[in-house]
Amino acid sequence: MNSERKEVIIVHPPSKMLERQKMVPPLGPLQLAADLEEGGHTVKVIDVGEEGLDIKEVMETQFLAVSATTPQYYEAKELCRQVLKERYRKGLKYPQIAIGGAHATYMGSMLLEDGWDFVVTMEGDSLINPLVEEKITPGFIVGDTLHDLNSLPLPAYHLVDLMEYRRDAKHKPTAPVMASKGCPHDCSFCSNELWNRKMRFYDPEYVVNVVNRIKGMGINQVVFYDDDALINYQDRIQAISRGLEPLSVTWRCNTHVNTIDNEKSRQVGVLGMVKDAGCRHISLGIDGADDEALQFFGKATSLARCKRAIEMVKKAGIFVKTFLIYIPGRGMSYAEKITSLIKETDPDFVQVSSLIPMPGSDMYDHPERYDLHFDKEKLDSYYYVGKQEVTGDVGMLTENDRQVLDYLHAWIVDWRRSKPEMPL
Repeated sequence: MNSERKEVIIVHPPSKMLERQKMVPPLGPLQLAADLEEGGHTVKVIDVGEEGLDIKEVMETQFLAVSATTPQYYEAKELCRQVLKERYRKGLKYPQIAIGGAHATYMGSMLLEDGWDFVVTMEGDSLINPLVEEKITPGFIVGDTLHDLNSLPLPAYHLVDLMEYRRDAKHKPTAPVMASKGCPHDCSFCSNELWNRKMRFYDPEYVVNVVNRIKGMGINQVVFYDDDALINYQDRIQAISRGLEPLSVTWRCNTHVNTIDNEKSRQVGVLGMVKDAGCRHISLGIDGADDEALQFFGKATSLARCKRAIEMVKKAGIFVKTFLIYIPGRGMSYAEKITSLIKETDPDFVQVSSLIPMPGSDMYDHPERYDLHFDKEKLDSYYYVGKQEVTGDVGMLTENDRQVLDYLHAWIVDWRRSKPEMPL
């Protein structure tokens, strides 16, 4: 087999589900790029965004890797089609083309029908070098779960222009950081079961080292991608906070309300601790607007606890954002529960989306349990676009649902007029 060093391009397709493309650098591709650079390969990362992709550029590489979630797969599949067409027209073997990431893990070997040389599921860190070195036979590849996260090289942030990634011209650029992998929760619409719910953590020293590397590149603002695990009452967050405090960076993160509203968190003073370490914004995945909806989503919490968590974050002097989900078929009465919850709790920021059962989730596998009906075969192409914001649809929205979503959008636009600008 050929083990010579290769030229590799990693593509991050645009996503129709984002408010705006290229707000934050694509952390998954940057980690894979770091793995490849450590293996001696030459790597380029292309975050497509709104600009589109030059097919001539990707045809000049030896190996093309595409990292995609479900909302990105439509664009990823089109890229694969173009590459295969050019390869056939010119009688070429290269570039070999691989798909990995969340959608490949969800959908598995059926993606081979779209023409990919490789479909890589789960985590690709231990596979990416053997793949490009042609040490693995093309086809469906099951990745390994990496248990020692601290053995990974730091993400290759230098391969993108970090200064480009900001909410808008008024905001500072932001870089992403991972402090753990996995998620301890079991939301019914999430495919967490496929990824294994067992938590794995980077050492606090590793996390602080990553942030320090980013700061050394001129970026003073980060976002933690932790699937609700960063803010907790364990010693890890204490060590991370101690390490971050002297760096004078500002940061935001997501967390579950149960990690805020619990006795141990109060005793340790987690919210005050993270604020001192630079945390300025915490997003809470509330999702449901009443206890029945919270149970429907498998959130393992109560509406009263959600309200307390929002209040606790606000009292700590940290901006709070809440995520809420409209359930198709619930109509205006449920929309009014959403707006009532927003008015009562008065978070600083709110994002309302429409329910999407992700492949591999309990909702996706057993829609009858939830009285849901959708077209699984068109999951990567069904999206409902509101007047200005984007909300998801997999063929479940009726005309009445669309009118309700337009109402919610207009209501939130009006509500935001009295709220602060997003700080980071």
